[in-house]
Amino acid sequence: MTMFTTPGFTDERIHVFLATGLTPGAASPELDEFVELVPTGLDTALAMIRDGTIQDAKSALSILFAAKLRAQL
Repeated sequence: MTMFTTPGFTDERIHVFLATGLTPGAASPELDEFVELVPTGLDTALAMIRDGTIQDAKSALSILFAAKLRAQL
């Protein structure tokens, strides 16, 4: 899925991919990159959107898209 970050202001896009069959591995972040991995089930993530814990639009849209794909399987 591809989405615009700020339509009407910029043509920047974010590309979202659904990865499956992943296994844990060592991270190789850039020196100025700080990422915290928090494994979360899809049902929990959907609840986090509903209760306002997840307010970031790109994250919420990506999770909702994944839920729709799961429902179609």
